Amino acid sequence: MIIGNIKNAERYFPVHGGLARGFAFLRRAAEEGLAPGKYEIDGEVLYASAQEYETFPEEGRVFEGHKKYIDLQFIVSGRERMEIVDIARAEEITPYDGTVDAAFFAPKETAWSGILEAGDFAILFPEDLHRPGLRADGTAEAVKKIVVKLAV
Repeated sequence: MIIGNIKNAERYFPVHGGLARGFAFLRRAAEEGLAPGKYEIDGEVLYASAQEYETFPEEGRVFEGHKKYIDLQFIVSGRERMEIVDIARAEEITPYDGTVDAAFFAPKETAWSGILEAGDFAILFPEDLHRPGLRADGTAEAVKKIVVKLAV
């Protein structure tokens, strides 16, 4: 996992060949105000999903993990709490489904927890199980987020 702010994005370009294009897309998208939906950047190798929602209570939210893609989750506006735990420290509760590239997990121990605000991002690798979209302070809050998917 990498947590940061888009003003320092260039520092992370060497981590994955698609990050430079992913961050370039995020900068343009944040300025243009994308409508919710899926956006192709480079076919199934690199694409984005623009989302708008109100943050959720913890109850009923589970950790998700992916095998085919790295997530680059970027907060355009609002703020949310995200929890992250290593896959070795969790138990699978819903088996992996390749059609949606997801499995769901329950952590065996306490996860990392932090608040992401406008301009912040999280880069989540396949071993980084995550539970995003949580209420930062117990109150629902409107969030605009763009998730860029980078093929592993």
